[in-house]
Amino acid sequence: MSVEVTTDPILPSPEEHPRRLRTVLGVTLVGLVLVAIGTVAAYEQHSSVDPSLTSARTELHQELDRLSAAQSELGSTSGQADAVAQSLASDTTLLTRDQAQLADTEGRTDLQGVNISDLHLCLAGVERALNQFALGDRSGATGTLGTVTTLCRDAEPVGT
Repeated sequence: MSVEVTTDPILPSPEEHPRRLRTVLGVTLVGLVLVAIGTVAAYEQHSSVDPSLTSARTELHQELDRLSAAQSELGSTSGQADAVAQSLASDTTLLTRDQAQLADTEGRTDLQGVNISDLHLCLAGVERALNQFALGDRSGATGTLGTVTTLCRDAEPVGT
């Protein structure tokens, strides 16, 4: 009996088996070398990026500190502005009250000025009438008093 050896197209022949094994090992070794090279390159890139990230983080924290200080200063300034606004409102109220009092005083002064002027004319007329009466000019004195009677009434304080 003779044994016929047939080869399966899927399975390698015994002669090809060590060669295929070497090829697979070679490809695997090349793949591992490429992965190692990629890992080293990634590590080097990461090493160069890491200080940049640290620097950026440091700058970010510094900017956040400056922002916090600016916000605090803004809050303080806003508080001062509110206090000034309240003071201004209070001063405006006082000024309005003082202006009203001044207008009232000016009005009363004007009335007193008119009254004083009328009083001066009244007294001058009475003095003239007294002189006329002293000189015996009774009709002149009476006429002068009649002329200044209205002025004397106008000189009276308001409300009397």
